[in-house]
Amino acid sequence: MKRKIFVVSTLLAVILAAGYAVQAGPMGRGGCRSQSAGVGGNVNCDQQNCNEEGGRVRHLDRMTKILGLSDSQREEIEAIMTAHHEENAPLSESMAAVRSQLREQSHSAELDEVKVEELADQQAELMSQMIVSRARMQSQIFALLTPEQQRIAEELGDGGFGPAGRGPGCVPPPGGCGQRPAPVDGAEPVVN
Repeated sequence: MKRKIFVVSTLLAVILAAGYAVQAGPMGRGGCRSQSAGVGGNVNCDQQNCNEEGGRVRHLDRMTKILGLSDSQREEIEAIMTAHHEENAPLSESMAAVRSQLREQSHSAELDEVKVEELADQQAELMSQMIVSRARMQSQIFALLTPEQQRIAEELGDGGFGPAGRGPGCVPPPGGCGQRPAPVDGAEPVVN
């Protein structure tokens, strides 16, 4: 009985994690989505004429406007983000493969619970590695910011600078939705 409860709980956790990953977009990075694409809103990036780098550039543009980044800060942050993306590409590909195998198992008439448990463990390990890598990247970026920029970034929390550029409105900043901290002196105000 306990084993059955464990398996059901594990399956639910995997399904929830997979749903979150699918919502984030292709291979968990988002960026190339269209509401007109049908179920889930995903489209091929080539069809939408965008790519992951385009998403990173838009994300960096928002950071530049909100934080008032200097040209040198922007270049260093872009290098950090590019290195992070390249380092995590194998993890993202492995995650996509595990999700595919989990999907196959969930659509099978004969569920192999041992296989699902193995896949769930693999997915958990991959997610852990990705979380650590993302925290490392964010720490490197934070270290490049001035104290005032750090204050603004802290006020924004994770809502404005997360992966896939979750952007405005997903996690309300202090003061509520649609309101941002005052930009650094000389920076353009951001209009949502």
